[in-house]
Amino acid sequence: MELEIGQIGSLVIIYVVSLVIHELGHILAALLTHTKIISIHLGYGKTLIKIKNLNIHFLLFGAHVECEIDFLDSWSKIKSVIIAMGGAIANIVVLIVIFGISGLNELGFLVVNIAMVVVSTLPFEGTDMYSLLIAFDFIDE
Repeated sequence: MELEIGQIGSLVIIYVVSLVIHELGHILAALLTHTKIISIHLGYGKTLIKIKNLNIHFLLFGAHVECEIDFLDSWSKIKSVIIAMGGAIANIVVLIVIFGISGLNELGFLVVNIAMVVVSTLPFEGTDMYSLLIAFDFIDE
């Protein structure tokens, strides 16, 4: 099976949209837990656009939301879980809405969002699960 240029372009767009949805999940979770957002980074590498605490970088493969969590606060670990899982939950909710309710059948969107949920829950450096393991002192930072 060969991918055509248009298909590759579509997958890149689907990935970026899914990435933004994922990061919006973290942002919404931070806002719901009254946690200060320090910065939002979409992509890596050279910063192309900076608006307040939003940074859009040259390579749009990956992103992160940096929050200020006071670990002396008794709710800090619960807030960490809610914020870390916010991205995966956002991807799952969008999948349910798009596939379950609307009946839209876009295989690329399904695969990319499921992959994003799976990868974010793996315990590797840079993932949401890794952040939780640090927050709960299972891994030294």
